[in-house]
Amino acid sequence: MNTKFAEEINVGIIGGGTGGSNLLEIFLKMDSINIKYVADIDVNAPAMVLAKKEGLKTTTEIMDILNDKQIDLIIEVTGSKDVLKKVNDNKMEDVDVIAGHASFLLFNIIEDYKESQQNLLGTVTNHLTEVHDAIRDNSQDVKQSVIEIEKVTSDLNMLAINASIEAAHAGESGKGFSVVAGAVKDLAGKSSGLVSNIQEVNQNIINLNENITDAVNNLQKQSLELED
Repeated sequence: MNTKFAEEINVGIIGGGTGGSNLLEIFLKMDSINIKYVADIDVNAPAMVLAKKEGLKTTTEIMDILNDKQIDLIIEVTGSKDVLKKVNDNKMEDVDVIAGHASFLLFNIIEDYKESQQNLLGTVTNHLTEVHDAIRDNSQDVKQSVIEIEKVTSDLNMLAINASIEAAHAGESGKGFSVVAGAVKDLAGKSSGLVSNIQEVNQNIINLNENITDAVNNLQKQSLELED
């Protein structure tokens, strides 16, 4: 195929039946393909109707495509030997033609590619969903553990307060209570700091999980687009 249309290919489709319509649907989703014309003697053929809906040029005259100097590639899907002969006899010298079995092979290759892409998206989506669910469950477990640690911290603080009160009441003989109270208070402070760090990490994990949710939704959307 010519290298002049390495970035964008100007295509003319001859044949508005099911084959032409299927190819047109695929090409409309490809940025590298620019459909210049769709031709068929039946203005109500599926590809003709779709082309009009998409604002593309349609014609009942094959020569309109053959005489268009901007056309790089003609795809002939009528299955008619007479039509193919007319195309080959009248096309521009540098225009390539895909016809007959080759055009249907092209369609099948593209469909197989779409199916493989869809299967890959499905696999990745399922894996991400499993990861998402595991993270969600684990974050809930972490939250429950944090609640329990906070309860222990509260108990430690209460114990430190009680020990301080006992130390004050005991006076000189309560120095032992004072030491215990200080140690318990220090432990409670460290426990509180640990809880804060755990909550921060857990929140970061939850935020990450939200990003995974967005990614899964986007993949599911792309999968649906491939089905269309």
